[in-house]
Amino acid sequence: MDLSTRFEKNGTKNILVCDDVYDHALLLQVILEAEGYEVILADSGAAAIAQIERAKPDLVLLDLMMPGIDGMEVARCMRQNYRNDRIPVILVAPSRRDSISVECQKLVSGIVHKPIEWEELIPQVEAIFASPFPLSSQRNSRSFSVICQ
Repeated sequence: MDLSTRFEKNGTKNILVCDDVYDHALLLQVILEAEGYEVILADSGAAAIAQIERAKPDLVLLDLMMPGIDGMEVARCMRQNYRNDRIPVILVAPSRRDSISVECQKLVSGIVHKPIEWEELIPQVEAIFASPFPLSSQRNSRSFSVICQ
């Protein structure tokens, strides 16, 4: 599929990528833009909250482990704000060895693990955008425990 077909297919959806490590955010930006998505970057939880209010993205990718306001706190803030509570979130978790709490799982539409592989990320993004109910139908159903507090 060529790039123009990808832009048509995706309808230039806006995705906010929040990661405190610039190289990780840049990798996600390159992967998503290659698929035809527009990407907005934020380098902290506070910056993500501000961008969500300002840009109203169609999807948010949140790094779980960030100093200050971490990814789960951003997701909690989003779910408590009626203007942002329906924006789907994909959580970027540190590794497959770490497990994620049930509370975390309920706040997000999907989970990907570092190192990010486009074969894992893009199908989740496409499924979320294809779903009429991205928050409820895309929940990751694996058993999780303890990263979030």
